Amino acid sequence: MLAALPALVASSQAARAETIALVCHDNTPNTTTLELDEAKGAVTAHWSDWPGHPGGVEVLQAKFTQNEITFGVFKLNRLTGVFINTSTGWHWTCQAGKKQF
Repeated sequence: MLAALPALVASSQAARAETIALVCHDNTPNTTTLELDEAKGAVTAHWSDWPGHPGGVEVLQAKFTQNEITFGVFKLNRLTGVFINTSTGWHWTCQAGKKQF
């Protein structure tokens, strides 16, 4: 039983090293994508355009906990996929991005 422990730990570390892409939608046709890199403690946001914000790419330092990821003024619930700007209340619903074909 103890012999399997190193393999389990290595598998867990490999999973943490993987970057996860999320596709997030608000109530507009705009799409924002987030790349979560827990090993580096960072989120790369690919912002869509909206009034007063030109969009673009931003790398933010992030704190990953079991149920939530916080970065800048944003919180992402890991259980529901809801991503919220805590200063404005704007929110998005996110799902894991997967290649469709």
